[in-house]
Amino acid sequence: MNSPSILTRKSLTHSRMNRILELYNSAIKITPSNLRYQKLLKVTKSVLACDTETTGLEFNAISYLHTAEGDIECRNPFPFGVSLAFQYNDKIVLVWARHTDTKLYNACMKLVASDVTKAWHNSRYDLRVLKENGLSVGGENHCTMTMSRTYWDRRKSHTLQALTEFLCPELSGWEVELKRQFKNLKSRYTRLGYPKDYVTYSHLPHEVVEPYAMVDVFMTLMLYLKLKPIMDRDFSEHYKREMKVIDVVSRIESRGMAFNSKRARQAARYPRRRMRECMETMKLLGGDSLTMHPPKLVKAMKSLGIKERQLKDKGKVTTGADVLRRVLNDAIPDRAREFIESLLTYRDYQKVTNTYLLPLAKRAELNGGIVYTEINPSDTRTGRPASKSPNLLNVPNPESRKTGKKNVVRKCFVCRSGYSIYYFDVSQQEMAMFGLYAQDERILEAYEKGEDLHQYMADQLGMPEKRKMVKNINFGVLYGAGTKTLKLMYGLTDDDFRMYHNEFPSVRDFQSICEYELRQYGYVEDFFGRRYHIPVGQAYKAVNALVQGSCASAFKDGLIKVDELYTEKYPETHMILPVYDEIQCERPHKSDEKTFCRRTIDCMGRIPQIEDRGLVFRVDVAKTNTNWAEKQELKI
Repeated sequence: MNSPSILTRKSLTHSRMNRILELYNSAIKITPSNLRYQKLLKVTKSVLACDTETTGLEFNAISYLHTAEGDIECRNPFPFGVSLAFQYNDKIVLVWARHTDTKLYNACMKLVASDVTKAWHNSRYDLRVLKENGLSVGGENHCTMTMSRTYWDRRKSHTLQALTEFLCPELSGWEVELKRQFKNLKSRYTRLGYPKDYVTYSHLPHEVVEPYAMVDVFMTLMLYLKLKPIMDRDFSEHYKREMKVIDVVSRIESRGMAFNSKRARQAARYPRRRMRECMETMKLLGGDSLTMHPPKLVKAMKSLGIKERQLKDKGKVTTGADVLRRVLNDAIPDRAREFIESLLTYRDYQKVTNTYLLPLAKRAELNGGIVYTEINPSDTRTGRPASKSPNLLNVPNPESRKTGKKNVVRKCFVCRSGYSIYYFDVSQQEMAMFGLYAQDERILEAYEKGEDLHQYMADQLGMPEKRKMVKNINFGVLYGAGTKTLKLMYGLTDDDFRMYHNEFPSVRDFQSICEYELRQYGYVEDFFGRRYHIPVGQAYKAVNALVQGSCASAFKDGLIKVDELYTEKYPETHMILPVYDEIQCERPHKSDEKTFCRRTIDCMGRIPQIEDRGLVFRVDVAKTNTNWAEKQELKI
């Protein structure tokens, strides 16, 4: 019989670590070279921890599977290995199989397809790997990374390596050894002329991958046994929401976005020419030996009359854009001004070209005109989504709000043939949520009337022309920036802050309540039941955690409801990108546009935990039949 109390026999301190190590050392191991206990694969299991070892991390990108007959090109990560862990009496059973060990590998995949409850450490990734390779997954699936992010909310890293170092450091060495050997193998292949990313974990020998894979799946099981009861007891609704969002996001990732690579490559010509011109100007001013290496740039600026203290931020010399723009506001020599302006222009065009236009064009050409991204729905501490490979959450606006410079990146994201793209944006979500937490009736009433909250607050201060200043203070409060930082960044004065807090005392009241709750309980809890453990000395972070965390949860609830709506009523409509507080979707040209938009708005605007407190979010709608840059507001 399985033992549900396998981890609860000793206290949660050093003895817990010893218990985990003891369980690993006494584990029954089933491998291709040790099939003595293979019959245990047939015993009844309450939960099965699973992990895949793959040929790469990026989807819709080429990787290579190593076999005895030669290397095989894969368009998606291929699961060349699978590891399993489950309880058997008072023991843990660990299984490792490689795809070349056909019989054991197939037996493992049969278990993965069974109705047994599964635990994965990054279920979003592993489940997609199996789906893309036509492999079935059955039963209820859980994600221990999501559990870890929920329970250990202040940890910086939730990788298995980091959590192993935290829970049982004695087992954390296997990944270090694997990465050392992997690095050496990559170097050897590179010297032989192979591409930089040619070598994958499938090239590593069995004796290196096996212990690493077994430790990973073992720790996944340990995390599940520890954290699942806590999720059920304290975070049930939050955890269920996160798991639903993972499923929704997986479908969004698979859809991708249409991208005009020809337009992107043509558009890249102008910024590349401007980059060359800027570099020529900088070399003329700073010397022919100038490079973009920060120490060289600092040396050049100092030679042009910039003082080192002007380039400091938090005591460190930097060439960051914010610092350089601040320097431009100082009285500096004309040649230094020209140098900095050229540097900022060079970087702007470099980012547009080398981060967006050319890499996205290359990806689209590889995938039939579609750009795919990977979306992590809970990557930040507040639970807001993140995107990578490539990051599509920060695609620059057609015109920069800071510099006024124009770019065509969004113009390259086009509609699929026969489709329109809709953009549903929750208007001023953070400020509305802030007003709800601060219980400021004036802010909430102004939001309900459809007013711009930053302008409304500026009007209340008797300074209608200072909307930007008020906005800076608002977001400074939300993001935990101190008065000293805000003064430095935006030139604000003590009188500005005094007027602000006198007119809106609810801001400081909210901050005081957060500090009180931290002193009393050690955490603050949002409207959705999520807790944020913050040191009392950093109480200013609590405002940000509550506001942004609640915005993230509200947006995820809306995302789930929209997905359910489209599945039931609009099956031809597909969400293609969630951008913080905006959902982008595409649908065929239809005549029921207003009904479709109103239903989507209701899903995003009416969130029970928020509506019950008297707030319904405003949702703006835009549409395009051509490309992202040319979207037009819709009046619904």
